[in-house]
Amino acid sequence: MNFNKNNLDKALSLYLSQHKNNPIHWQEWHPDVLAYAKQQDKLIFVSIGYSTCHWCHIMAQDAFQDKDTADFLNEQFVSILIDRELRPDIDQYMMNFAVQSTGTGGWPLNVMLTPDLKPMAAVTFVPSKSNDPKIPTFLSLLHIVFDHYKINKDSIKIYTPPHN
Repeated sequence: MNFNKNNLDKALSLYLSQHKNNPIHWQEWHPDVLAYAKQQDKLIFVSIGYSTCHWCHIMAQDAFQDKDTADFLNEQFVSILIDRELRPDIDQYMMNFAVQSTGTGGWPLNVMLTPDLKPMAAVTFVPSKSNDPKIPTFLSLLHIVFDHYKINKDSIKIYTPPHN
């Protein structure tokens, strides 16, 4: 498997195939992809959405087409795109983390994980550009998470979802 390219060209999901031309080196959730991230000691960026999600399409046209964002993701992360309709198990786990850690959730759901799958941060739609200094860009958030991981990688705790 070539991890230095977008591998969604053969995806069976409509949602995933809609992202096959993004400059991000998207992968599908697969044990080989997760093993590669761990072997390379790369953070994992997971974006979860679905084909009729309005904000998922906006993010795909905005942040996921931004060259600087794609370059940073391709260099520092292994990026995985998930169709929530095909993987509700992963969606539910990540959504629980997002709601518990931020107080809110929604789609697209973007979660940054350590190479050993510990969720570190979660956000929904974030624009690639902002004229308001109080509103961070998606790329600036990625840098913050990346820097946090490099400084604190040995102390990041395992997320345990709440029991219903």
